[in-house]
Amino acid sequence: MTIIKNEMKKEELKKIYNKVNAINNSLKVVENDKSLHDGSWDVFNQLAEQSSQELDDLHLLSFMIVPTQYTHQAPFIMITDYKRKVFGLLDYLHNQYLNDSTMAPDLPALMAAGLSTTVNQTQQTQVSVELNQTLISLTESLTTNADKFEPESPERKFIDKLRSAMSMAKSSIEVVFLIVKLAAEFGLTADQLAKIFIR
Repeated sequence: MTIIKNEMKKEELKKIYNKVNAINNSLKVVENDKSLHDGSWDVFNQLAEQSSQELDDLHLLSFMIVPTQYTHQAPFIMITDYKRKVFGLLDYLHNQYLNDSTMAPDLPALMAAGLSTTVNQTQQTQVSVELNQTLISLTESLTTNADKFEPESPERKFIDKLRSAMSMAKSSIEVVFLIVKLAAEFGLTADQLAKIFIR
């Protein structure tokens, strides 16, 4: 833990912390499966950057949010990602700089049971959302391209086996490993795989 001796810097950091905590409180009522498209995360990014400058700590920049953006669509972020970043910044500030008897007593102890539980829940939700998106995308590609191949061809056997096995995967990484394993099993080249998945 780093002890901050400069009183003005302490006060400024407490202001930043309390603003981030206000964002945290506002997110508690938002369901985890939602997404934001309004750019409201810019305020949080400014606070993360400001805290990094105040403390000369580049690690704080890692908490800044980089929204997802697809062609012809506004940038957006998933609420689970937003909550994870906010919790992470509060946790880091608290443990590295603010968990000090000289600090104001109203600063909450963020490593109480509630925080770790919520972080685990949001991480699990994020994995679930990512896996569902992966499975939906792959299923669409496999369904669209299956008829291009003869029923007894290696490509068609690969598609059929992958479609039946994907539901057992617990993460996107497991899906990737499954694809690699089945591609080797049926002797498929990179070019053949590309024809299977590219619509």
